[in-house]
Amino acid sequence: MRTPSAVALALALSVGSVRVGVAQPASLQAFAVPFAGGYGQVEVGGPTVGLGFHQSRPLPSRVSFYRPVANSLDLSTDYWTRDQAPLPLRVTLVEDGVPRAFGLRSMPYTWTPATVTFAAPDSGWFATVSYRFAERSPVVLVAFTFRNTGPTARTLAVAIDLVPTLRTCQTYAWRRPAALAVAHNAPDVVARFDAADTDSAAVFIADVSPGTGTLAADSLLRVRHVQRVAPGDSLVVRLLIGSTGARDVDAVRAEARRTWAADVAAYEARVADGARIPIRVPDAALMQTAAWSGMVLQADQHRLDGHLVPMPAPAEYNFFFTHDALLTDLGAVHFDTARVRRDLDYLRLRTGPDSLLVHAYYWRDDGFKTETAAPDNWNHLWLLILGGSYLRHTADEATLARLFPIFQKSRALVLTQRGADGLMHGTRPDWWDIGNVRAPRAYLTILTIRALREYAAVARALGRAPEEAAASVRMADEMQANLPRLWDDARGYLMSGLSEQAPDPHLYAGSLLATAFGYLDPARSERLLETAERELLDPEIGMRNAWPPDFHELREAYRFNGDEVGAPYLYFNGAVWPHNVAWHVLAQLGAGRADDARQALRRYLTLGGIAASPRGQPAFFEYRATDPDSPRYGAIDKPTFLWTGGWFLQALYRLAGAREDEWNLFLSPDLPADFDTLQYRVFVHGTEADVTVTGQGRAFRSIEMDGVPVATAVLTGPVGRIEARRGSPEAPYLAHASATVEAVAVDAPWRTMRVRLRGEVGQPVQLTVLAPPGLRRALVGLAPLARGGDAEAASFRYTGTLPAEVTDVVIRFE
Repeated sequence: MRTPSAVALALALSVGSVRVGVAQPASLQAFAVPFAGGYGQVEVGGPTVGLGFHQSRPLPSRVSFYRPVANSLDLSTDYWTRDQAPLPLRVTLVEDGVPRAFGLRSMPYTWTPATVTFAAPDSGWFATVSYRFAERSPVVLVAFTFRNTGPTARTLAVAIDLVPTLRTCQTYAWRRPAALAVAHNAPDVVARFDAADTDSAAVFIADVSPGTGTLAADSLLRVRHVQRVAPGDSLVVRLLIGSTGARDVDAVRAEARRTWAADVAAYEARVADGARIPIRVPDAALMQTAAWSGMVLQADQHRLDGHLVPMPAPAEYNFFFTHDALLTDLGAVHFDTARVRRDLDYLRLRTGPDSLLVHAYYWRDDGFKTETAAPDNWNHLWLLILGGSYLRHTADEATLARLFPIFQKSRALVLTQRGADGLMHGTRPDWWDIGNVRAPRAYLTILTIRALREYAAVARALGRAPEEAAASVRMADEMQANLPRLWDDARGYLMSGLSEQAPDPHLYAGSLLATAFGYLDPARSERLLETAERELLDPEIGMRNAWPPDFHELREAYRFNGDEVGAPYLYFNGAVWPHNVAWHVLAQLGAGRADDARQALRRYLTLGGIAASPRGQPAFFEYRATDPDSPRYGAIDKPTFLWTGGWFLQALYRLAGAREDEWNLFLSPDLPADFDTLQYRVFVHGTEADVTVTGQGRAFRSIEMDGVPVATAVLTGPVGRIEARRGSPEAPYLAHASATVEAVAVDAPWRTMRVRLRGEVGQPVQLTVLAPPGLRRALVGLAPLARGGDAEAASFRYTGTLPAEVTDVVIRFE
């Protein structure tokens, strides 16, 4: 079954809407999307509560609480079959003395990352169930509405039961309450726990319905409402379900009763504000998903030990993982540097005096615990990559100076994994966090090349560790030169090892980053991309992470623990993950295939593209099942996944021409064919720049910064307004440089260009200058530069090394 078109997906909920005391803000409502496929997985939540739903049922399979600590209501016993477990929230309808269970069948729903409403006819009633969340109060607002669609008045009883069995954070131990009671001062029921590993939590239901109900607390928390309902009228039950510490539960309940309406509105306004991503491209599907991505970045945060931290999904994870922040912020750094600074400061807060990067932070048993990143943990590498990007976008040396000891430690640990072959070795295949066999790894090597150069740029900007900076550049250059040792010419791909002696026969998506980063020659880059698209790409749902999907048969060879790799075509074992799709898009851009990149991003990572695919629904995903012979082909897991939003936004900015490498931010005219008018805001060296790109062509006709014509697409300093026009160049301009560009100056008749570069002594450097097609020669000193190009633009390439930390390269045109 296919879902509605991209146009229909943009429609707000128009049928079965529920007013629950405070109207949903129109700005959030405008982004709601419907799904009536009957098999949808849903996750929504707020800072203190998250819910997970399966099979489009209107009752949650899991309720995750984040106060006082991350306990959950979850009756499942196996992750892979959690959709079949009993539900912790149960609803019974009684009419004419006959009881029937409600909510066990699928219902159409409409949702945003912060809300969901299920609505459908039900035996002469029109039933709606909605879930909304609060900014501060530790509650979810649940509203049941049953509208009488029959011709006569009817009596309906609604009984709602909550199973107060908590699962503890990390250990997932079962805990029953020490006491259950009906509150004496309000229509509330409360379950109190005295187990230390729940942090002495309390779970409560506060009845804030317009009518009066009865409550009970025996083995369950119970609420019951009975009403005679005239034709066209409704029975409404409205509950606040929450958790807090047993010591303050009475005060929290009272506060939630007073403030829930404003609190819900405040949270929804914040999430809706996240939809205002400052980029405009001529593609409605990309724009819709950009807005959704921004909302997911707001919604996928929860309270942990006094801080609001990123989380990968609203209901299934109850701890902080460093990689959730790092990977998401690679997209957010373009437009929300305050978020990135907050996340970097949080990493510093959670890192101890040994400067060893935190990997995870969570509650377990008797307190909050910190896991640190092992030497082969790729968080070290992404931290250095994000740090370099953050510096280019913000010029915020103060934040990076505070983090620099962590950068140093991460660099030192990473280099312990460098093998005698000049490549990086690790125990994990590709980007995975499972597997225990040491071997040379393409993914680690590619990331380390980038990370070492980013480290050098940060160290140089801060005036710290000059010897380490110089050594980092040399090692990165050597590692890039050694990268072709992993090239398999018969496969046309960068291949990792299965062990130190044996090659790994699998293709992994991580190798795509070599093309995305430009670390292979053009011929190999194109072949690698062709191989990935032929063997790794599922043309219906996107880039798989590995192929073939036979890892379940190779547990001993890779030393996997149990079933952690997943069954064939699931999870790590050949499934599609969102960053694989983004890496595919970035690799296509690296190979100069902007139109293909736009189509891949649109087809595989937009709400409309995902919904139109097999077993699709308008949702994001952590991974998708890829077995074409299975009825679950294309099924989505974790539909509000944080990384998807972060990677989508990074890919979208790149697609719009906002590019960067280890050394510089720069604009690229390599855009999709119909992207003839683009507008976006992006942080450039500490300022928000308004960028407008118009026209067609593979070069820039002219570039103005703050109203002044310039001879560079490389962004060398703060700027408020950039106007770039595509077409045949009117004058030469610097298009790209493989060292940090500090300034570009030209003489009045545009005959001489002076490029000031900063880097390490002896660092190889290439400059690319695009010029009017009639320009025949360019020289540095007496040496002519290699000329290429076509009828639209001449291209000149300078290749050399830096004789000093600061070097001027003077190019003369004839």
